[in-house]
Amino acid sequence: MNGIRTEEELAYLLVQEIAEYGRTLVAASGGIDSTVVAAAAVRALGPDRVGLLTAVSASLPGDELVEIRRIAAELGVVHHTPATRELDLPEYAANGRQRCYFCKSTLLEAALETAAAEGYTTIATGTNATDLGDRFRPGIAAARERGARTPLADLGITKDEVRAVARHWGLRTWDKPAAACLSSRIAYGITITPARLARVERAEAVLRRHLSGLGNRDLRVRDLGESVRVEVDADALFWIERDVEVRNLVRESGFGDLPVEVTPSAPAPSTNSRSPPDRAPGRSPADSPKLHPGRGRRLQLRGNCRPVGAAGCSFGETAGPRRARTPRPPARPPRSKLPSRCRNSGAGASRKAGQDQMRFGREEERSGRVASQRRRQGAPWGPAGRSMRPAWDSRSARYQPRSSSAQSRWTASATRTLKSRAGSPSCGNIGRP
Repeated sequence: MNGIRTEEELAYLLVQEIAEYGRTLVAASGGIDSTVVAAAAVRALGPDRVGLLTAVSASLPGDELVEIRRIAAELGVVHHTPATRELDLPEYAANGRQRCYFCKSTLLEAALETAAAEGYTTIATGTNATDLGDRFRPGIAAARERGARTPLADLGITKDEVRAVARHWGLRTWDKPAAACLSSRIAYGITITPARLARVERAEAVLRRHLSGLGNRDLRVRDLGESVRVEVDADALFWIERDVEVRNLVRESGFGDLPVEVTPSAPAPSTNSRSPPDRAPGRSPADSPKLHPGRGRRLQLRGNCRPVGAAGCSFGETAGPRRARTPRPPARPPRSKLPSRCRNSGAGASRKAGQDQMRFGREEERSGRVASQRRRQGAPWGPAGRSMRPAWDSRSARYQPRSSSAQSRWTASATRTLKSRAGSPSCGNIGRP
């Protein structure tokens, strides 16, 4: 599909695509992709010919299961929740690079059994066109091998377009951050156990409640084995990383004395990896992107893929953009930009006003003494009496001292007047304004 497509066009194409599926069972994970597929299936086939299926296991967060049940109730469809035991598979528990393949295989096997028992003719997933752009997605391969349909990817609908369709249909979760299973929080090579999954779920749940006031939505707790990493929204990073209670809550959730690091969330997470693969399965070295040496994180490349293993890649990604810099606290505007009520208020402003008043008082007193002395000496009254006094400034609503240039002009005028009186005693009015 070429060109820019509107939300109405995308929604129409999606409904027309699913209308040919027959009775459809949608593998629902609680994310926005599977929710849009389910909503399109209800519009195309009717709620009585659509069902949702969620595999219930230790890797599924309890909050996500509650959210899926709410979505199924709003759509008016049947929700199937078969229990799966992927942790019993040694290949899955070993947490290798093909972990998602065994997880998706278990899910699709359960979906095939449910479809056969309930009379569904099609199994659909929420894979979109953006997911196909990732170089390493073994879960997609497992679903394809078992005949699952992918209407979003077949129509070339990207992640952003999925959110646009969800917003067009009024779905509440249209801007929900991408979320993966709890097993993706554990680094590759670390054995997955129910205890590790449980403490990750506890830590994320307690942190979401603690940080709810900051508007933070994208939150993940990564189990790195010898340390813990908390990923949060970049906008809230400055405040969260300075909150001591965040680290205490993570340790109390079951991580003990492990060091806790707070970092910004990755913009587009795909799959976790401390040592991502050099290339996708089935790709020859000649097809891999060619990296050229740069400086630090600035790696140049040729091809359509992002650099693998770059220094800026976050845990949980095979490749990604540079990590966002730590946002600085909002800078206070300069004094000249502050409103007048801010400049002229507070203890400092009161003290400054008192000092100004004392200084102006001394200057007025000195001005009066000088004027009297000049009058006694016969100097003209006007320049001596007025030039030394502070002038009223309407903008600042206070008296301001006269400039040095005005005082210099008064001194020169007074000197000329005195000299003229000394030379001609009868010229007593010289210099009077």
